[in-house]
Amino acid sequence: MNVVTPRLPEGCRELFNALYPSRDPQLLTDDLYAAELPDGIFINVGWFPESDPAGAYEICVYLGEFDNLILKPIETDDLNQVVRRIEKIAADFAKGIESVPAATSSPVHPQTGLVSTSCLVGTSGLVSTSTVVSLHFREFCHA
Repeated sequence: MNVVTPRLPEGCRELFNALYPSRDPQLLTDDLYAAELPDGIFINVGWFPESDPAGAYEICVYLGEFDNLILKPIETDDLNQVVRRIEKIAADFAKGIESVPAATSSPVHPQTGLVSTSCLVGTSGLVSTSTVVSLHFREFCHA
């Protein structure tokens, strides 16, 4: 059985891939896929609960460390949707990020799913501490 491989744009690289088109409990782990995007952004995909065929994929996008999420985690049980979302997120981040004023003081904005953080790195360097990443991800957060 072959892994399903998302197409990543130039400037992005796959770190590991265990995205198999199977619900075999042995293949459903919390470490299925990771990619590095420009400016220290990472995509990580896992299956939760681990080894449970009734679970779902979780896509996380973070800056540097796992605890620095910059997008509300995306959950789906559809592998094709996982691949499409990885490709869209990677394409958007490869183009560069756009900073906008923070819309909320809470970690995850309820309408956009964007996460404010103390400092984000963009393609042009550091952006201010009162910014959030804006990449039009509303569709990812409300699937």
